[in-house]
Amino acid sequence: MFSALGVAAWVVGRTVAEPMPLVELFVISVVSGLLLAVLAVVISVAATYISYRRGLDPDDTTIPVVTNVCDILGVVVLSVVATAVL
Repeated sequence: MFSALGVAAWVVGRTVAEPMPLVELFVISVVSGLLLAVLAVVISVAATYISYRRGLDPDDTTIPVVTNVCDILGVVVLSVVATAVL
């Protein structure tokens, strides 16, 4: 999915304006997506464990925590990877 997103961004960029090179978009998309996926798994497991240990229902606590944290981390990871690649 991340590789398809990189190619789609290149096609849109080529249609609308001067695109970045395909290789750079591909690397940014794949690396940031994989890093975020690993972080999401770690955060999900941690949030579930903490919820269970505190006697809370993990269904009620894990989903909002993971959604909000991954939204913010997605922007941060994408920015860091794009800065490193460019």
